Amino acid sequence: MESYLALFVCLIFCSFIYWKDSKEDPEISLAIWIPILWMMRCASRSLTYWLYPAGYYADIEGSIHDRIFFIILITAGLIILSRRRVKWNEILTDNSWLFIFFAYMALSAFWSDNIWISLKRWIRAFGDLMMVLIVLTETNQLQAIAKLYRKCFILLLPLSVVLIKYFPHIGRFPSKNWAPDMWIGVATHKNTLGQLALLAAMYFLWSFLNNRDKGRRVIDLVYLMITAYLLNGGGGSRSTTCIVIIFLLVAFYAIVERMKIEPGKIWVLLTTIVVVFFTFNFLSDVLLKSSVYNIFIESLGKDGTLAGRTDLWKDLMQLGMLHPILGAGFGGFWTPEMAAYLKEIHSWGPGQAHSGYIEIFINLGVVGIVLFILIVFSSLRRTIKQMTVNHDFGLVRLILLLATLLHNYSESGFTRPTHLMWFTFILAVVSVSNGSPSKTLLFRRSKNE
Repeated sequence: MESYLALFVCLIFCSFIYWKDSKEDPEISLAIWIPILWMMRCASRSLTYWLYPAGYYADIEGSIHDRIFFIILITAGLIILSRRRVKWNEILTDNSWLFIFFAYMALSAFWSDNIWISLKRWIRAFGDLMMVLIVLTETNQLQAIAKLYRKCFILLLPLSVVLIKYFPHIGRFPSKNWAPDMWIGVATHKNTLGQLALLAAMYFLWSFLNNRDKGRRVIDLVYLMITAYLLNGGGGSRSTTCIVIIFLLVAFYAIVERMKIEPGKIWVLLTTIVVVFFTFNFLSDVLLKSSVYNIFIESLGKDGTLAGRTDLWKDLMQLGMLHPILGAGFGGFWTPEMAAYLKEIHSWGPGQAHSGYIEIFINLGVVGIVLFILIVFSSLRRTIKQMTVNHDFGLVRLILLLATLLHNYSESGFTRPTHLMWFTFILAVVSVSNGSPSKTLLFRRSKNE
């Protein structure tokens, strides 16, 4: 009874925050709730799991409930975009490398082992892009992004705490060898919970620093404490990578804001950081026979092999060289046979590359890597240029892009449909010159919204 009371209090608390925020929200159309629901699914679990947590099992073809859910949202998204005054020619031109990348992903499905499953995954990936376009075709793009993240985090963060504390069969994953249980909250793993907390921490910190309203700042502070609690993972499943990334991004944000660095000099700052890192890494390899990253990780009490990731990366690179140019096809590498083969080598049974860059290589080959690099550099160029016109919006997009690029070093998010970090990456790189909804929207705006 106590657990359900805690859940009830949590939902009442979240409803109150939603109600309070709705009175202060800028004029963003109610259509934003379509991508909000989509993002909530990206940040949590299969709908089948939520409906039948005791009898859930993973299926390569996905959940029937998820398929219905995605079909409904994609259909609604198509209707919304079709009724907005959007200059599609400009969007296609400004995001040409991204659309070429998506076209290549669709084409690559035809040389994967299971064409039908690869195409279904591509449709979901295209759904990610569609939801982002709904957000960025709002009149106030920055406020639309802020509302997207805020509405998602307001519910999922407190709910994670309640599940961890009062519903451990859902909110925790049993650990082996008498170790403390892994905290997973609304997510599927401590790493995916860490991703949720990482983005939430960045959002609420930005909101706290940029809001004048005392009531909203108090709410931001409460949620920042919740993210810190979740990132610590009870001390036994701490999200070290996400914590390090938060400190790096906060330092970068402070340098850009406090030192009033001009947008044109950000390229110099980013280049300097990369050159310094690789210089120290080279010297570390020569003098200490270990990389700077490994030394740093071991200083935190972590395994220098990143829990076996480095050994996995070597094996995946060898397997990827069997089809180096075009890859195994979009989503075509991780077949049940390949998963079984890798489990014989790595007892923990990897189901992903644990590196977004290697994930692109094994599925899409060198062609995919080249296209991805072109997307990143064109996005960096546009984002930094945008800071001269709209500093806050450009800087937020830059921070989101850097967060995904850093996080995908040791986790796979890139090209994985309905994955929180992939969704965030698309949100950061897509360029829409000026959001301009039509006068007649699919959903009317409420008086409060």
